[in-house]
Amino acid sequence: MDKSKLESVQVQTLGKEAADKIRNAIASGHFPAGARLLETELSRELGLSRSPLREAFFLLEKEGLLVRHPRRGAFVRGLSRRETEEIYSLRTVLESLAVRRAVERMTPEAAAELRARLDRLHEAALAGDLEGFGRADVAWHECLIQVADHRLLQQTLFGLQTRVLQYMTEASRSRPLVDIVRDHEELLAALLSGDADRAEASIKTHVLASAARLLADLPEAIRDSESSEVE
Repeated sequence: MDKSKLESVQVQTLGKEAADKIRNAIASGHFPAGARLLETELSRELGLSRSPLREAFFLLEKEGLLVRHPRRGAFVRGLSRRETEEIYSLRTVLESLAVRRAVERMTPEAAAELRARLDRLHEAALAGDLEGFGRADVAWHECLIQVADHRLLQQTLFGLQTRVLQYMTEASRSRPLVDIVRDHEELLAALLSGDADRAEASIKTHVLASAARLLADLPEAIRDSESSEVE
């Protein structure tokens, strides 16, 4: 006898949608580290009941973006210096794997998409749009990971990028954005060269430079995790 199969879920839950909106607000700096997220206000702004909002808080807490305390509520987590160093050291390893796979799997269509996303990064730089620049930066790296064709790698790197995007945006203030675009142009050239060793060396330089800029330029934002636990 054939077993009946469950139908696949096609509709995104309200809690997941709320988590996406709050995550983007954290990434853009709208909710800074240490900010308290009030259920009443967010329910009104998002047009949701408390139940999906609490689901969103649970998802974001699992990602490490929020910390929740009984009777005090949910707060945006800060980054400790150690956590920042660990995130970027892990990104170096993972993105090195990604670029080697991407070099092997590069197609004319993938190269065109990477160039198009680089153009959007350049446009945001010329406009001085820091938030847009941060989003375009992440989008470019996401495209690179898609070319690498490694689903678990993509999921892992997405979580790491989300964790630091709000700080990356602020750290970009200390360096001309067009210089960061130039770094991406050099990385793209290495990817399209077909030389995996060159591409790996380029991504390591790029990620480590980002880490150094973040740690050097944002000491006030690199907080111990306890600092987000507002008394």
